[in-house]
Amino acid sequence: MKFDLVPIPKAKNLHLIAWTDGYVMVQFRGRPDRYIFGPAIPQTEVEKVIKNPFPDRLFTTNIKNKFQCKKLG
Repeated sequence: MKFDLVPIPKAKNLHLIAWTDGYVMVQFRGRPDRYIFGPAIPQTEVEKVIKNPFPDRLFTTNIKNKFQCKKLG
């Protein structure tokens, strides 16, 4: 799987986000680790997070608390 990470300038906690084949990869500010959430996450959810004025909150409610997570070191 190849992820094209996109910066989220409006976010305080999120730094980068990407979507591929139903999986979302994120990286938080000040941390080198990346996290993969999924499966079966619609691409529209990631687009909402990128465009939202409060992306941290939207990410937490729509992705983080609803899908499985795996930490990549």
